[in-house]
Amino acid sequence: MTVPGKGGRPRKSRSDADRVRAYRARQRGEEEPPTIDVALDQGDEVALAWESVRQLTATVKEQRAAIASLRAEVRESQQEVERTRTRVSWIEADNVQLRSELEDVRDGRDALRVELDEVRATSRAPITPETHPSTPTGMNRARRRRAPRARRSKPDA
Repeated sequence: MTVPGKGGRPRKSRSDADRVRAYRARQRGEEEPPTIDVALDQGDEVALAWESVRQLTATVKEQRAAIASLRAEVRESQQEVERTRTRVSWIEADNVQLRSELEDVRDGRDALRVELDEVRATSRAPITPETHPSTPTGMNRARRRRAPRARRSKPDA
């Protein structure tokens, strides 16, 4: 019987082949062929060769699976190395830029120190609050802000 949805002829199980061989041998009056397990126990060369081929095939399949797994690991490792190299190149580029900016800042700092030394050398008088140009004179801030309003609210006479 076929499986619904599957096309083609149904496959026979492996035991069918052994059963058919045994039936034909009985029909011809010959001795039934031994099963693989019995032939292996009796030391049959063909059965031993067949078993070694089966074991080698299984080993090859296992090794192919291991090789495929290792190839996948190698691909992942190579991708990780590539990502790391990209990050390192970005970091190196940023490092070069920051070093040049640091040199510019140091040059500016040195120029400001020289200028400050020149200003100190020309003006030896200490800066006091009375002579400091940013010291407010006259009214405080609140009074300065109210003064224009007071002038606006009073009509000129």
